[in-house]
Amino acid sequence: MITVFDIECTSLYADVGIIVGYGFLFENGEFQTVLIKENVKDEKQLIKQCLKQLSTVNHIVTFYGSGFDFPMLVTRALKHKVDPSPLFHLKHTDLWMVIKANLLLTRNSLDNVARFFGIDKATKLSGKDVPNLYVEALQGDKKALRRIKQHLKDDLQATLQLYNILKPILVRKNGNSI
Repeated sequence: MITVFDIECTSLYADVGIIVGYGFLFENGEFQTVLIKENVKDEKQLIKQCLKQLSTVNHIVTFYGSGFDFPMLVTRALKHKVDPSPLFHLKHTDLWMVIKANLLLTRNSLDNVARFFGIDKATKLSGKDVPNLYVEALQGDKKALRRIKQHLKDDLQATLQLYNILKPILVRKNGNSI
């Protein structure tokens, strides 16, 4: 059973940004999203909770998790003196890596690949919009927080749909998952 995972941050770099939320989409269609609502100092607790939940998952699926989500989570965990080792024991499929190795597209971004395969997203936001939206949310704009949450859900749904589309190439000749 797979679980799709994604994080939302205020920057692409862990030394200048923080993790403001994360989400899971379980194969049964159930969502779980967690966002820091009021105080950026809650990041440490968010990371602890995230790592605890990740340690219970059998197989995690991400889009560029190896290049962004996991390095960001490890860096921010270490910054807060939180043990990131649960990440290193996960069975992980990074769809970006699968796409890069097996498909030939102009860009391998989630939005571009989703568009190519006809996957619609409810919002037209990208991760670049999250920092400004998060500032608005901290200033009391509840709509901004809902938009971040919807963006997170959109990315999780698109990743699950891509996983299902890519299933034929996710099994190697020896029968093991990529």
